[in-house]
Amino acid sequence: ILTAGDWTVTGCVAFTFAGSTSYTLLQAGSHTVTAAFGAQETIFTLQQPATVPGAGDMSFPIPTRRFLLVGTTTIYLNTSATFTVSTLKAYGTIGATRKR
Repeated sequence: ILTAGDWTVTGCVAFTFAGSTSYTLLQAGSHTVTAAFGAQETIFTLQQPATVPGAGDMSFPIPTRRFLLVGTTTIYLNTSATFTVSTLKAYGTIGATRKR
């Protein structure tokens, strides 16, 4: 939750794959609405033909984003994945620095 002001938000998201998980799309970004994404330049996107990376984690930084807030606002770290066969988990960190 951020107070009114000029904020710079950064973060990182990691995806944990099961051994047989196949994915085609991974996305992440910060937003003022839960489960929503902003414009293309404000999100991380990895889209490719079906890929099975094997068990383990892959992490990616999200684009730094500026928020000019007029009141107290919650900023969310949102992720989305398109995958088949097995399981895929996501976790991450988000941080904010007040500019003024």
